[in-house]
Amino acid sequence: MDQSIIAIDLGTTNIKCKVFNDGKNVHNINIKAPKKLETAEGISEVSLDQYYTLFRKVLDSALNYSSKESYISLSSFSPTFMLLDNNYKNLTNLILYSDVRGKEFINDEIKELMLKETGNALDTQHWILKLLWFKNNFNKYKSVSYIADITSYILFKLTGKLYTSEIILQSAGILNYLKRDYSYELLNFVGASDFHFPTIAKSTDIKHTYFNGIYLVPPVTDSVASAVSVGGIYNNSLSINIGTTSTIYYATSHPAISNSFYLDFSPIDDLYYLVGSTIAAGGLIDFIMKQLAVRSYTKFENLAHIETDTPLLILPYLNGEKSPIMDPYAKGVIYGLSYSTTRRQLARATYDSIALSIAHVLEKFKELGYSSKYGIVNGGMTKSLVFRNLLTSALELELFVSDSEETIGDYLIAKSVANNEPLNKIGYKPRIKLHLKPNSKLVKYYKKLFVSYKSLYDSLKDNYRNF
Repeated sequence: MDQSIIAIDLGTTNIKCKVFNDGKNVHNINIKAPKKLETAEGISEVSLDQYYTLFRKVLDSALNYSSKESYISLSSFSPTFMLLDNNYKNLTNLILYSDVRGKEFINDEIKELMLKETGNALDTQHWILKLLWFKNNFNKYKSVSYIADITSYILFKLTGKLYTSEIILQSAGILNYLKRDYSYELLNFVGASDFHFPTIAKSTDIKHTYFNGIYLVPPVTDSVASAVSVGGIYNNSLSINIGTTSTIYYATSHPAISNSFYLDFSPIDDLYYLVGSTIAAGGLIDFIMKQLAVRSYTKFENLAHIETDTPLLILPYLNGEKSPIMDPYAKGVIYGLSYSTTRRQLARATYDSIALSIAHVLEKFKELGYSSKYGIVNGGMTKSLVFRNLLTSALELELFVSDSEETIGDYLIAKSVANNEPLNKIGYKPRIKLHLKPNSKLVKYYKKLFVSYKSLYDSLKDNYRNF
């Protein structure tokens, strides 16, 4: 046994791990992540101490199955945010990407500066808005010395060095995307230039070891790891991950800058990701199941499996919406309710709305000149037979369903770094389970519904701030 790779994905629901010895998956770990703390509307965080304790439990178990030459490769839900004092003690919980604190500071000036400097559409997940919120609302703000995320905190605990990758920091909206260095114009704008931020590591650099020759591969976001796992490592490839939320990745060597999308770095030189992200996917399913008192996904699937069109239309904006409208004030809407509305119609409309939110992203991609003949889709919601058959028609796109996941992407990235071989040269092909083609009848239905979906938001958006 010459080489081991420990691939760990840090998620909001689970912490997952695969151990590979000489390319063979020899051990898997999957444990529940700490429960989210949502103490008020718009607040979304978890206990940092609990999360790190569970991570160490996973890592220590995985190390029992590794060889002497080992690589630890992390992916993480991102961006996350925390404040530390001068002794690296956390002053806050771990704040998640779904937390919307700071939305009141969004204005045209900071949106323009954000787009110019980072290539990102400004969103509440970005560190700039979090810094402004805590500066104005946190009584321990004067004690802050360091700004970190979950990956830089873990790497600090393992090595004594506060650092993370440029991929993680780009997702936090804190880098000048052309220089790949901190945007000091942004930091000065929000009065945060005196803080210490994590050292930036290129995704292909191994700067530190843990112990006994265990190498730490710079981490990536979970969505980048997912895109890599399904083959999103080639120019003009389209990958769609549908789990609690949806993330749509278009790989390109010529990225457009848009207020509708994010710009992510990839682990491959000169390849970028144009990223569309929607708030509600599986999370919306969980919400509607709770309202309908449905306790299993199988029962919900059976409810949604109806042949006729539903008279309902849902806007799935349960915590604002990200791409392409980037509106943190957007609200969820169920339109078309009547005395004859059934539980089955509501379940079907839930699936429809998730599919249409992804279609909205792809429509905006096309307006920027990015299109694809097919897409590769993965994530928990692809287990739903009903949903995946609706999705291919709503997108009017052939879809290949893969069961590859983030830890596979982590493994491939570590393998590329360890062997000094570019990811797009290793000949990787994801495992494809299904090939889906649009249904002409459903395509016609969704085209009509999509027009109503967009116009409903347009008619309500001016009212959201005051509601």
